[in-house]
Amino acid sequence: MGLRIEKTGKAALDDTEEFSTNQVDYVLSVPGTRDRWLAVHFATLGGGNPGDQVAALLTSLFGAMMTTFR
Repeated sequence: MGLRIEKTGKAALDDTEEFSTNQVDYVLSVPGTRDRWLAVHFATLGGGNPGDQVAALLTSLFGAMMTTFR
């Protein structure tokens, strides 16, 4: 059993700059247990815009890697 959450968030590199990030979280139950969970988090600035091609490509690559996770 698992859960995937994708969202856009804010990331500040210093006090004067602020960027948006594309974030993906996976929460997976540990097989054979009832109360253990694994959380995997991914975030990318891409090209500074979470909707740009670089961010979309990196997010898709992370999703593809998670499909092979066992």
